[in-house]
Amino acid sequence: MDKSNNQNYGAAKLTDINYWNNYWSSAGNLDTRAIISLRWMRGYLFQEMKDVFRSNLPISDSRVFLEIGCAPGRWIVYFRKHFGYRCYGLEISDQGYKQTVENLCAANVDARIIQADVVFSDGFLEHFTDLQSIIEKLVSLVKPGGILISSIPNLTGLHKAFIALSKKKAHIFNHHYPITAEAIRKAYESHGLRTKIFPVGSVIPKLVGHFLINKPLNVLLLGMKHLKINHLFENTAISNTYIVIGIKQDGA
Repeated sequence: MDKSNNQNYGAAKLTDINYWNNYWSSAGNLDTRAIISLRWMRGYLFQEMKDVFRSNLPISDSRVFLEIGCAPGRWIVYFRKHFGYRCYGLEISDQGYKQTVENLCAANVDARIIQADVVFSDGFLEHFTDLQSIIEKLVSLVKPGGILISSIPNLTGLHKAFIALSKKKAHIFNHHYPITAEAIRKAYESHGLRTKIFPVGSVIPKLVGHFLINKPLNVLLLGMKHLKINHLFENTAISNTYIVIGIKQDGA
């Protein structure tokens, strides 16, 4: 895994190295055992994300996977164990880098940048205001025929109103720039990527379960998923997360 230098990519940043060092320092000792066992994926949202990845990504031990902003290493562990990918990561924060290396060593996952077959970021794009220039850099890291995946929170529409109800999350807009799924699709397609959008999670059950503690709410959401009615509440207007998958054309 590589530690990125603090280079200017031509886009206004809403966070810097100090922000992320403080973030990962305040996170304390992350549960390495949960990362190794993938216990963190038991939640409703991550089960939804896993379904999207299983349906749209190939399994291959010859594919190269690159995650942008890879602390604390949980996605690298997941894609290595479930897809067999040769995993690489970029992390700007010294503290995040340290925690990621410790977690990957404990998980016995070797992750070391090159053009990749699959370039993945989760919660990355929304920290920049110039979407086009960031997407251009990400596309340049993808091999022809490769896949670019961006997972970002929906900070618009009904979900934005829900965030406003939570005092703990009200500060999120200080460091996050609201981006629509349509804006990402246009940015992907402007760089020649064939694009699909997958809304996952939903604000509606969250509103219903607003006063439930996390565990009962998670049981409710997973029950809806089991009954296959969760998708009634998932679209780009009301879902709390977008996954955007783009395929780079051969020869691009």
